[in-house]
Amino acid sequence: MVRLGISARIILLLQIAVGFALGSTILLFYFKMEALVEETVSSRFVVVSNGVAHEIESALNLGLKLTELKNLDAILNRELSRESRITGMTLFTNRGEIVTSAGSAALSGSLPSDWLRTLLRDQKAEPQATLLVAAGSQVIMSPMRDPIGGIAGGIALTYSLSAARESIHRTIPTIVLGGAVCLILSLGVTMIAVWITFRPTQRRIHQTLDYLQGLAAGATGAVPVSVAALAPGLDQFAIAITAARATLDAADATDSQRSAP
Repeated sequence: MVRLGISARIILLLQIAVGFALGSTILLFYFKMEALVEETVSSRFVVVSNGVAHEIESALNLGLKLTELKNLDAILNRELSRESRITGMTLFTNRGEIVTSAGSAALSGSLPSDWLRTLLRDQKAEPQATLLVAAGSQVIMSPMRDPIGGIAGGIALTYSLSAARESIHRTIPTIVLGGAVCLILSLGVTMIAVWITFRPTQRRIHQTLDYLQGLAAGATGAVPVSVAALAPGLDQFAIAITAARATLDAADATDSQRSAP
């Protein structure tokens, strides 16, 4: 079994602490980056959804009903052609009836009742987009108001985060490599710092061990200044050991004289 020295143990403990802190930082950075990218993408599509809702509202303000508008399909397909991450757009009334839709993930029939309840619940004095997750897809619903301020209907925009998440996942090897480089650099800095900091202390420890070994072998002499600085009470210990050895030697000599013929 390999026994590590004091410096090696200190370096190992410091590297474990640095590795834990570095790993935690990398994880927090990754999740923060992922949340930031998803929030940025979501904000981008909120603008798109609100823009379509405001465009249709301008026609509603002229006194037309939602079901009477003729260019709705062209408006939805225009936005789908501009942004490939939009998987579906659905135009619906305030009763949840779908007027028209476009895209692979567009709804048909009627709007889910919980979607409609969520949209109506979240509306205050000013219209605002409602974000929710349904069946693993991200959905943004923007309300449309009629000329008297009531909810005439809304736009449900479904989009995919797979492309954004794939781009984030591709950064994992780079992040891990950067963390490994930082860990290696910290190892070098730690070794240098430990060597500079503990080298004098190690020298004093070795001098103390040499002095104690000499004291055990019967050597006498004053405690070196460097050793006394490390172990202030060692000089008194050495005096007591020397006195005890002298007493034992005197007792041995007396016994020898008594036993002599």
